[in-house]
Amino acid sequence: VYDGTKLVELTAEDAILLGVMDGDDVSLTAPAAGKMYSNFARNNKPVQIGASQITGSAASDYSLEPNEPVTVNIMKKPLTESMFSVADCVYNGSAQTPAVTASDPATVDGKSVNLINTDDYSYTYSNNIHAGTGTVTVTAGRVETDADGNKVMSDDSDYSGTVTKTFKIAKAPVTIKARTASSVYGEDITDVTGYYDVTGSIYNEDAANLAIKGVTALKKGYDAKTYPGAVTISFNKENTDYDV
Repeated sequence: VYDGTKLVELTAEDAILLGVMDGDDVSLTAPAAGKMYSNFARNNKPVQIGASQITGSAASDYSLEPNEPVTVNIMKKPLTESMFSVADCVYNGSAQTPAVTASDPATVDGKSVNLINTDDYSYTYSNNIHAGTGTVTVTAGRVETDADGNKVMSDDSDYSGTVTKTFKIAKAPVTIKARTASSVYGEDITDVTGYYDVTGSIYNEDAANLAIKGVTALKKGYDAKTYPGAVTISFNKENTDYDV
């Protein structure tokens, strides 16, 4: 499985002697590891093997010649959820595309490296507009455009599979504060709908859904004086995208 290294561990079964006469004491001593020309996940990759030698009492009667090249299949590494992280965000009325970061730490040639890079995967978002839980679907490979202009998934990645990650879309904070309203004794009470201040952003057509308005129980004929707390702000408490 792909691990970012070029070294390949060899065992006794990876190399055998051919042409030894029955009864002759001849054995093969080969290196414990070989080396590939590249570290990519591919099939039938040639492996360079260092000096091998034959030993035994009859070794001088033979010469060692390579018969077939040693090859190895490096399988793609499956993606896992733990390789990815997605930032949470706050509702803003638009489709959210928070940053996706990938990490697959390893030690290669004595150095700490991150094996996975942005060419190894692509991702799409869903459920990413309203407050709640959004989803990122990560797929091994990257999207490319072929000669006919079609979107296709490349097969160059050292990884395989598909995983999903979720992220939180928090409600947008909004504060509504009533302002002082006034009227003249003996006249109809004026509309107090506009007597409030809003702190925070209300996006797109959401104002209609929030249905913010000011109401008062005061009526024509009340005494001329100040009535503390007489203006009440109401809003749609069933809205799903704002924390009011």
